[in-house]
Amino acid sequence: MSEDPFIQPVKIQSIDRRGDLYRPPHPSGLAPEEPVAVALVDDEEEVLVAVADDEEGAVMTPALSGESLIQAKPQERRMVGTKLTAVALAVVVHVALLLMLGLLVIIVPSPPMAEITAVTSAEQMQEKPETKQIIVPQPSPTTPTLSRQTTSALSAVGVSSIALPNFDFKAPAEPVTEIATTDMGNSFATAFQPKGTTNVNFFGIKSKGRRIAFLIEAERYMLTDPKGGIPAYQIVKEEIANMISKFGVSTAFNVLMFDHFHLSAFSENLVPGTSANMNKVRDWLYPVNRDFEKIGLATIGYPPLKAKTEVEPIESKLLQGYMLAIQYALESDVDTVFIITSGWRWMSAFENQEEIDKFLKKERWGDKEEKAWLIAVKQAQEWLAKENAARKVKGIPQRVVRSLNEIIYEMKINVRHKPGLNIEAEARQDQIINAMRIIYSGQGKPKPQINFVLFVGQDEETVPMEEHFEDIAQRARGGKTRVLRGLGALKNVTGGN
Repeated sequence: MSEDPFIQPVKIQSIDRRGDLYRPPHPSGLAPEEPVAVALVDDEEEVLVAVADDEEGAVMTPALSGESLIQAKPQERRMVGTKLTAVALAVVVHVALLLMLGLLVIIVPSPPMAEITAVTSAEQMQEKPETKQIIVPQPSPTTPTLSRQTTSALSAVGVSSIALPNFDFKAPAEPVTEIATTDMGNSFATAFQPKGTTNVNFFGIKSKGRRIAFLIEAERYMLTDPKGGIPAYQIVKEEIANMISKFGVSTAFNVLMFDHFHLSAFSENLVPGTSANMNKVRDWLYPVNRDFEKIGLATIGYPPLKAKTEVEPIESKLLQGYMLAIQYALESDVDTVFIITSGWRWMSAFENQEEIDKFLKKERWGDKEEKAWLIAVKQAQEWLAKENAARKVKGIPQRVVRSLNEIIYEMKINVRHKPGLNIEAEARQDQIINAMRIIYSGQGKPKPQINFVLFVGQDEETVPMEEHFEDIAQRARGGKTRVLRGLGALKNVTGGN
């Protein structure tokens, strides 16, 4: 027996290896005073222990070595069963609590919804303009303009001399319900128009468009005294430049100038309404019909253009004047055309000199008639030169005539006027309607609108072939026609002095 006072001897009794633990009886029939450990030894000599005291039955404990069992303190052996029972009870209580908590529903009140009150504003909010960067060239104090200094000097060599950005403005048509543009620029388009649509007041004709062509006659007929001469023509150019200055960058435009045999364009294609293009178009317009010695387009070197589409009944190579300008504009896929012209002009039906000679022979125009006519023409030229020399000395604008026929009539020269075969109004009207059908209707596009301003002399009570232009305008999406008589009427619609 150990001498350690804290160690008490333990009695170990062997039992059979049966399913139940065995508690041997005490000889006296009473519970033993000392705890008894009953050991169950397995085949590998490990000991499984059942500890029993005087109140509880046997409780299995993990395997202990013999030495550990012998050295176990009585207090520790006595508490093993109690601890295991407590642990089991704690586990059961925690499991029950977890099950009860899982059945509980926690209701968290949500914060009250904020009340939204709609306040009607007295003023309607305006759409914030879209910011677009526009590069404005620095002004040059030495460059002429229509009525003020412009940004760059111009070498009058036509379209090819002006550097324009590549611009493909053939975007698909936008829905009519789209709000009007708020792009940079001075466009005064109203709501519920396609983006880029611009309202234009063209010498009293009010219309709108987003792909616009301006057609300006550069023939001497626009510069006669009853119309105000060269000063009046400068007002025309300045006014059109001012119209373009109101465009936004979403509006595309081009300017075409035409005389009887010549057509020139500011650009080969439509260009956007940027500040740079607005300044360039002023430069391009500046030299046209500014000097008496340089009337028309050929004298300033602007290259000629021709129509590309063959349309009946007039071959494209025979188109002249406003007829050529209109068809070229239609080929540019515009939606609105504005034209200012002196009116009806002769347009020969002959393709070459051989056809002309054949016609003159039929009209009994021979060498005798040709010689007399050339003498009359020379007399008219000499008279006009003398008249303009006198005007120049007095500082009066020189006289521009429609043709030398006008002077021959005034001088009352008795001579037969040279005949010619003219393309009549009906064929011209059919030409324009057929061009719109081929270029627009054939591609599923709405036809464009064509508007005419007829600039005539203040002494012209009637306008030759006015109904011809009215018919074209009416058949071209309800276009309009207006007559301006002289410088006074021009200043009235432009607000000039």
